[in-house]
Parts: sequence; structure tokens; C-alpha cells
Amino acid sequence: MTKEKEPKMNFRTINVANLPVLRGKNTPPRIAVASNGQIVLNGKAGEMFGTAKYAKILFADDQRIMAFKPVEKVVKGEEKATLEVKTSKKDKRIYFNGAGLFHEIAKDGVEMYDYRASGSQSFDVINLGANGIGFTLPAGKLNPRPFTPRKRKSTVIAEAAAAGATPAYSAPEPQFQ
Repeated sequence: MTKEKEPKMNFRTINVANLPVLRGKNTPPRIAVASNGQIVLNGKAGEMFGTAKYAKILFADDQRIMAFKPVEKVVKGEEKATLEVKTSKKDKRIYFNGAGLFHEIAKDGVEMYDYRASGSQSFDVINLGANGIGFTLPAGKLNPRPFTPRKRKSTVIAEAAAAGATPAYSAPEPQFQ
């Protein structure tokens, strides 16, 4: 047996800071704005928000920070300044419609965030202490993230059948003796 010479390898260090954000339990608190204007606080951000059923929406024009201050119950006279929030039972995400909020902010002369042209985007959460949590709202539009629509399940099955593939759910052939 001859001993093979090991090839010389030059390793380089990979910068893990550029890797995508982890999903699941290790996800940092994030606030997402969907292409339909819906605002979603992920589970970690929902924990920071607490168990309140309402939120008071605050906006700092000079820094473009949109904040959500938790409110346990609506105070008489402040019904118009309080928004009801929904909470998912499974993963404690909080969500509500934010399209009207973006339009309301733009009425005061602030450049509106174009959620439709930006597509679904997520932002880092800022802990504002007594004012709740928030995020920096960009002006104008962002470049939408790449999106590949999925094929409908019935189309995939039909394509597999047309190609002559046996569907995964077919019954086995009967065995006769």
C-alpha cells in the first residue's frame, strides 16, 4: 500500500454575521409589515409587548419611530387613540391592520411608507421602556424581497401523473398466491 499525499488546503474564515436570521426559538424580536399593510409582532416581540388587548400607537416624526404602547383597557375619551390587537394562541404573535396607520401618518406631511411596493418586510424591535416597543419606519419604498409563488398541490400531482410517475398515495398491488 502506498501512502497518498494529502492535498494542501487553504481554509478561510466564514463571517457568520451575514447568515440569515434563525427561525424558531432563537429568533430575535422583529416587527413585520406585510404587503397588505398588516403589522405582525413575532413571538419574542409579543412577549415584550405583554398580554394587553389594546395598543396606543405613537409616532416620533423626527426619528420616524412607530411605537406600540400596551394598554390593558380603553379609557373613556381615548377610544379613537386606542387600537385593538389580536394574539395568536399558538405562538403569541400579535397582529393588527396597519394600512390606515401609514395613511394617517402621511396626513401630517410625513413621507408615507409604501408597504404595497415594498412587499413584506421585517424590522428590528426597539425597546422604548414606558412607551412600549417600536421600530424605525422607513420613508418611501424598499426593494421587495424575492418571492417565488408555490405551485398549487393539485397542479403538482397532475404534472407527476402526466409524466408517468406513480403518486405517493397509491395503494400497493394485491398479491395473489
